[in-house]
Amino acid sequence: MGTKPVGATVKRVVLAVTTVGAFLTPWMVSSINIALPTIGRQYSMSAVAMGWVSTIYILASAALLVPFSKLGDIFGRRRIYVVGAVVFCIASLLCAWTPNEHWLMVFRALQGAGAALIFGTGVAIVSSVFPPGERGRALGINVAATYLGLSAGPVLGGFMTQRLGWHSVFVAAAILAALVAALMAVFVKQEWKVDGGRRRFDFVGSAIYVIALTGFTWVCRTCPRCWALRCWRGNTDACTLRVVGIEMCRSFCSTCGCSATIVSLLCPIWLPSSTTALHSPSASLSASTSNT
Repeated sequence: MGTKPVGATVKRVVLAVTTVGAFLTPWMVSSINIALPTIGRQYSMSAVAMGWVSTIYILASAALLVPFSKLGDIFGRRRIYVVGAVVFCIASLLCAWTPNEHWLMVFRALQGAGAALIFGTGVAIVSSVFPPGERGRALGINVAATYLGLSAGPVLGGFMTQRLGWHSVFVAAAILAALVAALMAVFVKQEWKVDGGRRRFDFVGSAIYVIALTGFTWVCRTCPRCWALRCWRGNTDACTLRVVGIEMCRSFCSTCGCSATIVSLLCPIWLPSSTTALHSPSASLSASTSNT
């Protein structure tokens, strides 16, 4: 692995570029949620389809984050970071002028793949460039930019959607991604990669990881529909609590990251046992009486 010291200029460029990248990827998560109603009206999308516009970006980012990080170790982190920024830029422009909702889903997945390329190698580049005495400060700035992107997304996304249209959110993301790719490609020439036997890519493990995470998310998205059918057949109270629990955990997953998807998956396992009392009106009445 390349550990040759770098100059102060390269450090500043790397810190600036990775900070913008750390801001950009979560900013697209929170800002596009504000624009979803406008996008849904333009393409006459259902509520389920609008939910997938947001979910498919997070799913692609989460499913491809680990495999793409390994590709950065094999082929070079700077190279993979630049490729990710270019992919993110192109996908954002395609999302801005997509012809229909189906292509929007495809381009959002491509955008999520670009985000995985950026996010999976940004922290590794910072750790490679900065020595231990300066690394904590640089990583702290990157983490702060991540949460700033999550926090500023609703404000900036809402303002841009109202004043300039929802297309402007994707155009702004494309401009920032192009700037990130240009700065990293022009000013940073050193490459960081893993040498030796650890360069082997685990295709089987990566496939299992992607399929498992995709299946988890698919279950979390489709199970509430099955429970809605059961509610229509009479189990209203219990099913309502289950659906509310899943939706709350799904919102938590969207905010806190892909690892919380497992929590959302486990909700249907835990909630039925905790809502057994709600199947009986007399049990519900006795429970409320005991609480008072």
